Amino acid sequence: MSQINHQKINEELLDQVGRLGNVNLNGEAMKAELARSKKLSLKAELAQLIPQNMMLLQQIRNEAPMLLIRHPDVEKCFQAQCECLESLVHSLEQSDTLPTA
Repeated sequence: MSQINHQKINEELLDQVGRLGNVNLNGEAMKAELARSKKLSLKAELAQLIPQNMMLLQQIRNEAPMLLIRHPDVEKCFQAQCECLESLVHSLEQSDTLPTA
């Protein structure tokens, strides 16, 4: 299922907290670190949604299996959401900054 390395994301977030605590940061350096923080935060939030999504699907399987029998597209939708979230996380890992509008 998910190829997201949650431990790596947590380590990146902890590293970023340390970087933001650097009193020598000024102007452009601070802006760059804040932009990096936003990107890491978004990546972490998106990565958290994947297991939450799968847990919700499992809950539906356990508590309302008839729903999935009547609406098989629901399971496909959950799986597609996970794939999309993984794609977004990987895209953020490959870029240096957040995409802008």
